[in-house]
Amino acid sequence: SLAFNANGQGARIIAHRGVHTAAPENSVASLKASGELGVWGSEFDIRLTSDGECVICHNPSYAGDGRAIKDTPYAALSDVRLSNGEPAPTLDSFLETAAAYPGLTLVCELKRQGGDSLNRRLFDVAWEKVCRHGMQERTVFQTFAYPLCRYIKQMVPDAVVFYLCSKEASLKTAAQLAADRIDGANYSASVWTAHPDWPAEFHRCGLTAIVTAQDDP
Repeated sequence: SLAFNANGQGARIIAHRGVHTAAPENSVASLKASGELGVWGSEFDIRLTSDGECVICHNPSYAGDGRAIKDTPYAALSDVRLSNGEPAPTLDSFLETAAAYPGLTLVCELKRQGGDSLNRRLFDVAWEKVCRHGMQERTVFQTFAYPLCRYIKQMVPDAVVFYLCSKEASLKTAAQLAADRIDGANYSASVWTAHPDWPAEFHRCGLTAIVTAQDDP
Protein backbone atom coordinates (compact mmCIF):
# COMPACT_ATOMS: atom_id res chain seq x y z
CA SER A 1 0.00 0.00 0.00
CA LEU A 2 1.02 3.64 -0.30
CA ALA A 3 2.29 5.77 2.55
CA PHE A 4 1.83 9.53 2.37
CA ASN A 5 2.54 12.26 4.88
CA ALA A 6 1.57 15.91 4.60
CA ASN A 7 2.59 18.41 7.28
CA GLY A 8 2.82 15.63 9.82
CA GLN A 9 -0.78 14.52 9.24
CA GLY A 10 -1.61 11.15 7.74
CA ALA A 11 -3.42 11.51 4.39
CA ARG A 12 -5.56 9.02 2.52
CA ILE A 13 -5.13 8.77 -1.23
CA ILE A 14 -8.14 8.58 -3.58
CA ALA A 15 -7.56 7.55 -7.20
CA HIS A 16 -9.52 10.06 -9.30
CA ARG A 17 -11.70 8.08 -11.72
CA GLY A 18 -9.65 5.07 -10.71
CA VAL A 19 -6.02 4.35 -11.56
CA HIS A 20 -6.15 4.99 -15.27
CA THR A 21 -2.50 5.04 -16.33
CA ALA A 22 -3.00 1.67 -18.00
CA ALA A 23 -6.80 1.56 -18.25
CA PRO A 24 -9.56 3.97 -19.26
CA GLU A 25 -10.82 6.26 -16.51
CA ASN A 26 -14.08 5.19 -14.89
CA SER A 27 -13.59 1.62 -16.12
CA VAL A 28 -13.79 -1.64 -14.21
CA ALA A 29 -10.10 -2.08 -15.06
CA SER A 30 -9.22 1.25 -13.42
CA LEU A 31 -11.19 0.21 -10.33
CA LYS A 32 -9.29 -3.09 -10.16
CA ALA A 33 -6.02 -1.19 -10.52
CA SER A 34 -7.00 0.98 -7.54
CA GLY A 35 -7.57 -2.11 -5.42
CA GLU A 36 -4.30 -3.68 -6.54
CA LEU A 37 -2.32 -0.48 -5.89
CA GLY A 38 -3.65 -0.26 -2.36
CA VAL A 39 -4.99 3.29 -2.33
CA TRP A 40 -7.61 4.14 0.28
CA GLY A 41 -10.34 4.92 -2.24
CA SER A 42 -11.30 4.88 -5.90
CA GLU A 43 -13.49 7.71 -7.20
CA PHE A 44 -15.94 7.34 -10.07
CA ASP A 45 -18.92 9.18 -11.56
CA ILE A 46 -22.47 7.89 -11.90
CA ARG A 47 -25.42 8.95 -14.03
CA LEU A 48 -28.92 7.59 -14.63
CA THR A 49 -30.14 6.32 -17.96
CA SER A 50 -33.69 7.12 -19.01
CA ASP A 51 -34.87 3.77 -17.64
CA GLY A 52 -33.16 4.18 -14.27
CA GLU A 53 -29.92 2.24 -14.68
CA CYS A 54 -26.84 3.64 -12.88
CA VAL A 55 -23.90 3.84 -15.27
CA ILE A 56 -20.33 5.00 -14.74
CA CYS A 57 -19.49 8.04 -16.86
CA HIS A 58 -18.10 11.50 -16.17
CA ASN A 59 -19.58 13.36 -19.15
CA PRO A 60 -23.26 13.58 -20.17
CA SER A 61 -22.47 11.24 -23.08
CA TYR A 62 -19.91 8.50 -23.66
CA ALA A 63 -16.88 9.44 -25.79
CA GLY A 64 -17.72 8.99 -29.45
CA ASP A 65 -21.43 8.61 -28.70
CA GLY A 66 -23.65 11.67 -29.07
CA ARG A 67 -26.63 10.35 -27.11
CA ALA A 68 -27.30 11.95 -23.74
CA ILE A 69 -27.21 9.20 -21.12
CA LYS A 70 -30.18 10.65 -19.23
CA ASP A 71 -32.33 10.42 -22.39
CA THR A 72 -31.24 6.93 -23.46
CA PRO A 73 -32.31 3.53 -22.07
CA TYR A 74 -29.47 1.28 -20.98
CA ALA A 75 -30.22 -1.39 -23.59
CA ALA A 76 -29.64 1.19 -26.32
CA LEU A 77 -26.14 1.76 -24.94
CA SER A 78 -25.22 -1.91 -25.37
CA ASP A 79 -22.96 -1.07 -28.30
CA VAL A 80 -20.92 1.46 -26.32
CA ARG A 81 -17.38 0.32 -25.64
CA LEU A 82 -14.61 1.97 -23.66
CA SER A 83 -11.16 2.17 -25.25
CA ASN A 84 -10.19 -1.18 -23.67
CA GLY A 85 -13.27 -2.91 -25.08
CA GLU A 86 -15.32 -2.86 -21.86
CA PRO A 87 -19.06 -2.33 -22.26
CA ALA A 88 -20.53 0.74 -20.59
CA PRO A 89 -19.93 -0.10 -16.91
CA THR A 90 -22.74 -0.02 -14.39
CA LEU A 91 -22.74 0.69 -10.68
CA ASP A 92 -23.64 -2.96 -10.14
CA SER A 93 -20.48 -4.04 -11.98
CA PHE A 94 -18.37 -1.70 -9.82
CA LEU A 95 -19.94 -2.96 -6.60
CA GLU A 96 -19.41 -6.57 -7.64
CA THR A 97 -15.78 -5.91 -8.59
CA ALA A 98 -15.00 -4.00 -5.38
CA ALA A 99 -16.06 -6.99 -3.29
CA ALA A 100 -12.71 -8.59 -4.18
CA TYR A 101 -10.81 -5.63 -2.65
CA PRO A 102 -12.09 -5.34 0.92
CA GLY A 103 -9.69 -2.52 1.82
CA LEU A 104 -10.93 -0.23 -0.97
CA THR A 105 -13.45 2.55 -0.34
CA LEU A 106 -15.77 3.50 -3.21
CA VAL A 107 -15.99 7.27 -3.66
CA CYS A 108 -19.13 7.72 -5.73
CA GLU A 109 -19.68 11.11 -7.36
CA LEU A 110 -23.33 11.79 -8.11
CA LYS A 111 -23.40 13.86 -11.29
CA ARG A 112 -26.04 16.55 -11.50
CA GLN A 113 -28.98 15.29 -13.55
CA GLY A 114 -30.67 18.61 -14.36
CA GLY A 115 -32.92 19.22 -11.35
CA ASP A 116 -33.38 18.43 -7.68
CA SER A 117 -35.92 15.65 -8.22
CA LEU A 118 -33.68 13.85 -10.73
CA ASN A 119 -30.66 14.31 -8.49
CA ARG A 120 -32.56 12.75 -5.59
CA ARG A 121 -33.66 9.86 -7.79
CA LEU A 122 -30.05 9.17 -8.74
CA PHE A 123 -29.09 8.84 -5.08
CA ASP A 124 -32.14 6.73 -4.27
CA VAL A 125 -31.32 4.24 -7.04
CA ALA A 126 -27.61 4.20 -6.15
CA TRP A 127 -28.27 3.67 -2.44
CA GLU A 128 -30.63 0.79 -3.14
CA LYS A 129 -27.90 -0.90 -5.16
CA VAL A 130 -25.23 -0.20 -2.52
CA CYS A 131 -27.47 -1.78 0.12
CA ARG A 132 -28.31 -4.76 -2.07
CA HIS A 133 -24.59 -5.48 -2.46
CA GLY A 134 -23.95 -4.93 1.26
CA MET A 135 -21.49 -2.11 0.54
CA GLN A 136 -22.94 0.58 2.84
CA GLU A 137 -19.83 0.69 5.03
CA ARG A 138 -17.48 0.96 2.06
CA THR A 139 -19.22 3.56 -0.09
CA VAL A 140 -19.09 7.33 0.34
CA PHE A 141 -20.72 9.95 -1.86
CA GLN A 142 -19.79 13.36 -3.18
CA THR A 143 -21.62 15.88 -5.35
CA PHE A 144 -21.54 19.49 -6.52
CA ALA A 145 -25.28 19.76 -5.74
CA TYR A 146 -25.47 21.00 -2.15
CA PRO A 147 -29.24 20.41 -1.84
CA LEU A 148 -28.50 16.78 -2.73
CA CYS A 149 -25.91 16.59 0.08
CA ARG A 150 -28.60 17.72 2.51
CA TYR A 151 -31.14 15.28 1.05
CA ILE A 152 -28.76 12.35 1.50
CA LYS A 153 -28.23 13.15 5.19
CA GLN A 154 -31.97 13.59 5.71
CA MET A 155 -32.80 10.27 4.08
CA VAL A 156 -29.83 8.21 5.30
CA PRO A 157 -28.19 9.98 8.27
CA ASP A 158 -25.41 7.38 8.46
CA ALA A 159 -24.42 7.78 4.80
CA VAL A 160 -21.14 9.65 4.28
CA VAL A 161 -21.34 12.58 1.86
CA PHE A 162 -18.83 15.25 0.85
CA TYR A 163 -19.59 18.56 -0.83
CA LEU A 164 -17.72 19.22 -4.07
CA CYS A 165 -17.19 22.85 -5.02
CA SER A 166 -14.93 24.86 -7.30
CA LYS A 167 -16.52 28.33 -7.08
CA GLU A 168 -15.55 30.72 -4.31
CA ALA A 169 -19.09 32.09 -4.01
CA SER A 170 -20.52 28.63 -3.38
CA LEU A 171 -17.98 27.39 -0.83
CA LYS A 172 -19.22 26.25 2.56
CA THR A 173 -17.33 26.73 5.80
CA ALA A 174 -16.79 23.96 8.31
CA ALA A 175 -19.50 25.46 10.52
CA GLN A 176 -22.03 25.51 7.67
CA LEU A 177 -21.28 21.91 6.70
CA ALA A 178 -21.42 20.72 10.29
CA ALA A 179 -24.79 22.43 10.77
CA ASP A 180 -26.18 20.36 7.88
CA ARG A 181 -24.37 17.21 9.11
CA ILE A 182 -22.34 17.01 5.88
CA ASP A 183 -19.21 14.95 6.48
CA GLY A 184 -16.66 17.14 4.71
CA ALA A 185 -15.74 18.93 1.50
CA ASN A 186 -13.71 18.29 -1.63
CA TYR A 187 -12.12 21.57 -2.73
CA SER A 188 -9.25 22.35 -5.07
CA ALA A 189 -5.76 23.02 -3.71
CA SER A 190 -6.19 26.71 -4.54
CA VAL A 191 -9.20 26.92 -2.20
CA TRP A 192 -7.35 25.36 0.72
CA THR A 193 -4.32 27.59 0.20
CA ALA A 194 -6.55 30.67 -0.07
CA HIS A 195 -8.11 29.71 3.28
CA PRO A 196 -5.11 28.35 5.21
CA ASP A 197 -7.03 28.11 8.49
CA TRP A 198 -9.77 25.91 7.02
CA PRO A 199 -8.12 22.46 7.24
CA ALA A 200 -7.58 22.82 10.98
CA GLU A 201 -11.12 24.15 11.40
CA PHE A 202 -12.53 21.21 9.45
CA HIS A 203 -10.66 18.80 11.68
CA ARG A 204 -11.84 20.58 14.83
CA CYS A 205 -15.40 20.07 13.59
CA GLY A 206 -14.74 16.39 12.87
CA LEU A 207 -14.98 16.92 9.11
CA THR A 208 -12.94 15.49 6.25
CA ALA A 209 -10.91 17.85 4.05
CA ILE A 210 -10.24 16.56 0.52
CA VAL A 211 -8.04 18.11 -2.17
CA THR A 212 -9.61 17.35 -5.54
CA ALA A 213 -7.68 16.03 -8.54
CA GLN A 214 -4.33 16.71 -6.89
CA ASP A 215 -1.22 15.33 -8.60
CA ASP A 216 1.53 17.23 -6.77
CA PRO A 217 2.32 15.97 -3.23
